[in-house]
Amino acid sequence: MKYTINSATFDDDKQSVETEMEFIRPDPIRKYYVIVNHRRYSPNQVLEVITGLPRVQCKTLYSVPILHRLGFKIHKY
Repeated sequence: MKYTINSATFDDDKQSVETEMEFIRPDPIRKYYVIVNHRRYSPNQVLEVITGLPRVQCKTLYSVPILHRLGFKIHKY
């Protein structure tokens, strides 16, 4: 799936996200989380890892809909 954040275009799928997050330790959860490889991650952390963008650009406004379209369920903490 292709998506754009701040004029940068990315192309990911659920499997590539799972592969990239395989060895990443989860940060503490604040409000929302997504389960990737049986671990709870902040949606912003996942978006930061898969895009390489700084965390300040990986806002919930972007991360939640993108991860939802990739096939991940978003949960409220």
